[in-house]
Amino acid sequence: MNSPNLYTGLYNAIRDSYFKYLLSGDRSEEKLKPLHAWVGNTIKSFIPGYDVYFLNGKEVQTEGEYYTKIIDVAIVKKGVKVIQKRVGPKTVFYIPEIEMAISIKFITSNFKQNANNYFENLLGECANLRARRIKFGHFVAFRDRIPYFERSKGIKHWEILEDHDINKYIKLFQEREKFFHAPNVIGLEIININPIIEEFYSRKPKFTDEEIKKVIGEGRIVIQNGIDNTNLSEKIKKFILDNFNLQQFFTNIKEIL
Repeated sequence: MNSPNLYTGLYNAIRDSYFKYLLSGDRSEEKLKPLHAWVGNTIKSFIPGYDVYFLNGKEVQTEGEYYTKIIDVAIVKKGVKVIQKRVGPKTVFYIPEIEMAISIKFITSNFKQNANNYFENLLGECANLRARRIKFGHFVAFRDRIPYFERSKGIKHWEILEDHDINKYIKLFQEREKFFHAPNVIGLEIININPIIEEFYSRKPKFTDEEIKKVIGEGRIVIQNGIDNTNLSEKIKKFILDNFNLQQFFTNIKEIL
């Protein structure tokens, strides 16, 4: 796995996910598809003995220790039986036994008011699967400037990451060998988006193609590393770059399978 190529792939996937978010809004699963597909296909490229399922196909449902769970990206040994099953309006792949689950978050807005809920959901999801001996990884992409939208949908202010936003992930990483609530693998990236379409209109998506093109013209939205635009200390930045970087995330997945 080549790091420059990995980041080119990640930034392309995030650009596509951001564009889907602009068109479809924050609640639509459309924004998840490009990023899930890229993570899933990247994993598939270096583990030939496994099948990988993600949102671009049918979602995967598996059995946790405490409840049945839909998986963002599921890694399954080749030859394992897959059952198509109706869950509400959807048809999913039901696979009672999977090898590893990957949960993926792309934080697009209003992070700080939801940060504890995100984290508590992660702990519960992880414990439910790891208690059943399913390996678990978590990947989260943060924006360096996260818009906070009021109920009127206007931007009230911008949220900037600080040490306390990341410390909980570091502690979780350090507990990964001891507790079922800690993922086996964590990946964390902080990205910069330019231009920011929401800032131009000072409101929440959805936007039309015409509104987006008015901002970017004949150019394109540029995605790049944004860690230096945060309020994170140098110590926390170093920990992220040493332990949560993209190369390490995929290497760790390969090593524990």
